[in-house]
Amino acid sequence: PKLAVDAYKTPPVPGDPVPVLTYQFPNAGFMMGPADKLAEVVQCMLDNGWKDDGCFAQPKCFGNQLGVGKQCCYDDQLGLTRCALQHPDLITIDFAGSMFLSTYKFFNLFSMQQGRVINKVTNTVQCFIHHNGEDFNEPFKWDAW
Repeated sequence: PKLAVDAYKTPPVPGDPVPVLTYQFPNAGFMMGPADKLAEVVQCMLDNGWKDDGCFAQPKCFGNQLGVGKQCCYDDQLGLTRCALQHPDLITIDFAGSMFLSTYKFFNLFSMQQGRVINKVTNTVQCFIHHNGEDFNEPFKWDAW
C-alpha cells in the first residue's frame, strides 16, 4: 500500500548503493527523555553497538570517519537498534517523524508558512529536523530563510 510519505521520497538513482528506504529505524542522532532513562539507553548502546563482523581483526575506518583502530568497530545506530529491540519499554521510535525527522532520501517534504517549517505529510510544524543529505534538487532551500 502507498503511504502519504511516498510522494516525498527521492526517486531511485540507477547504481545508487543505498536504495530508497522506508522510515522505520531509530536514529541515535536525537534522543530525549528523563536523564536516568537516557543513561540506561546510552549504556545499552555502548554495550551493544560493537560490530560482530570480524571488525576487531581488521578495523574498517573509511575516508573522513572519526576514530582509529577498533573505534571504527562501534556503530551507534546499531547499538540503538539492538537496544530498541531488547528494551521496548525504554525506547519509543517516532515512526511518523512528527517530533524528529531525518530527511535522508526525502525530497520536497517541507514548506514555509508564516516563518515556520511545515511537514507536508503531517501538515504540522516540524519540531526537529536532521538534514542529512540528498537535497541536490530540493526546491525548498534552507538558506532561503
